[in-house]
Amino acid sequence: MTHFLLLLFHRDRLAAMKQEAERRATLERQGHGTYTEISEGEFLEVVTKTENVVCHFYHKEFERCKIVDKHMAMLAKKYMEARFIKISAPVRIPCGRIKMSDRLYVSVGHLANDS
Repeated sequence: MTHFLLLLFHRDRLAAMKQEAERRATLERQGHGTYTEISEGEFLEVVTKTENVVCHFYHKEFERCKIVDKHMAMLAKKYMEARFIKISAPVRIPCGRIKMSDRLYVSVGHLANDS
């Protein structure tokens, strides 16, 4: 390879790195990269404005919810493309005939799936 080709590769890679840094900064300003608690009133706004959302409906007294919170905080830092949020929920959330103490809501590309 010639020196000229190396300079071209360097320039292209540098431009790609700057673009990625700008994208990450934009996502951070929108709340990505952190695991934040929001109110019920904010839920619809967050889900409709953000392409990828992972939401944990939790209850502060359940040990299982605390474990999920710990893991969600780690995942939020690793997967910047998704916004990780949590909402305090009533003691039991109806899911068909089953009553569950906590739920996850995942929206990918504005397509929702709850589990």
